[in-house]
Amino acid sequence: MEFRFIFCKTCHHQFNPLTNTIFDSKKIPISEWIEYLLHLFEFHSLHSTAYDNRNSETTAKYWLIKVFEVLKGIQDDIVLDGTVYLDETYFSKAKQNKIKKDGKELRGISRNKIGVGVACNDKASIYIVTGTSKPSRTSTIRTYGKHIAEGSTIVHDEEKSHNILVEELGLKNEVYLSNKIKQLNDKENPLYPVNHLHMLL
Repeated sequence: MEFRFIFCKTCHHQFNPLTNTIFDSKKIPISEWIEYLLHLFEFHSLHSTAYDNRNSETTAKYWLIKVFEVLKGIQDDIVLDGTVYLDETYFSKAKQNKIKKDGKELRGISRNKIGVGVACNDKASIYIVTGTSKPSRTSTIRTYGKHIAEGSTIVHDEEKSHNILVEELGLKNEVYLSNKIKQLNDKENPLYPVNHLHMLL
């Protein structure tokens, strides 16, 4: 793929449409990047993406880091309003980063888990690493506080740390018991919108 170069008379440098992008000065064809991104948007694993693109998993991971660098800060200005569904989900830390007690791994939601706060309305969604394994009032307001409009309604489980959002932002509160809604099918589950986002991770 060929691009026209633009010459700047002020700085006397040449530019093209890829200048200062993640594709700048790279030998890999942009078509290969496009294929990689399509796999990423379709939620393929790094293993299958590397296999399809005929490169190593190390390359796939490196490209993923570059994509995340481009997307850094993209959620900063998102503010959810109206009916907002929220819940946390957890991922295990890498094996080398896990903490053990008496040679055994910690059980349940422990320091070996990475918490991700997820929230959405009918227009947008956010995924934010909470920085804690178990939600606290401090981590909850830090995670969601600037992303939920005052006066909105939050739909959530009985996680007590969510109460600070109601108090600080003047939100309406719609709470469901986890052990009750787990027995419901997707169509009946009031937290399905946020649960569906969990499934995509």
